[in-house]
Amino acid sequence: MKYVESITDFFQQPNYVKNLLFGGLCMLIPIVGPMVLLGWLSLGFWARQDQDPKTFPDFDFGKFGIYLQRGLWPFLVLFAAMVGMWLVILIVLGIPGFILGMIAGDNGFLSAIVGFIMFLLSTAVWLAAILILKPLKIRAVFAQDFVPSFDFVFIKRFLTLMWMESLICTVLVGVAGMVLLPIGAIAFCVGMYVVMALIAFAVEHLDRQLYQIYLARGGEPLPMSPLLSDSAPV
Repeated sequence: MKYVESITDFFQQPNYVKNLLFGGLCMLIPIVGPMVLLGWLSLGFWARQDQDPKTFPDFDFGKFGIYLQRGLWPFLVLFAAMVGMWLVILIVLGIPGFILGMIAGDNGFLSAIVGFIMFLLSTAVWLAAILILKPLKIRAVFAQDFVPSFDFVFIKRFLTLMWMESLICTVLVGVAGMVLLPIGAIAFCVGMYVVMALIAFAVEHLDRQLYQIYLARGGEPLPMSPLLSDSAPV
């Protein structure tokens, strides 16, 4: 895995300044902006055979509609999955937490133990949920549709082969965000949105690497929708 390159490869683009600014602008626009950014990154990482970062396609506002459609389904799939997972986690952790809290009562020692146990459980559950979202998003990018994205056979196979690398990527992206976002906030807070765009690039870069390793380990290749092309009709 090329972890550092997932960020530094962005700056291999000849017009990286313009692309970074456009990416930051997308992050400023609620809902639609992240869809457009995801669509641009999906085309750049998944719709072309050439993976040379120097030939990564520039962000073109003339293709705004194309980017929007290509990022629509991955965005909706992730949103629906996160809402569903949040409800499940609320039940799985909320009810036991309430019961354990009642048992602990005013006992400070027991309350501390219960709090620590719930912290460990919530961390484990959230990490598991995030790991599930990774192959789900990859499938959504390939399918460019809603229902086919929930391919649980692929999700299970992907996590079986790639859970460790996926976990490492998740942790490293989180650490990178904690380091870079405060730096971006120094630039009148606007820099945060530029950093968010850079992190989105890194996530897609890592996802592409994970998928390639998945294939190398015997994973079944995903069928690619003809819509995953910047020349396909909107």
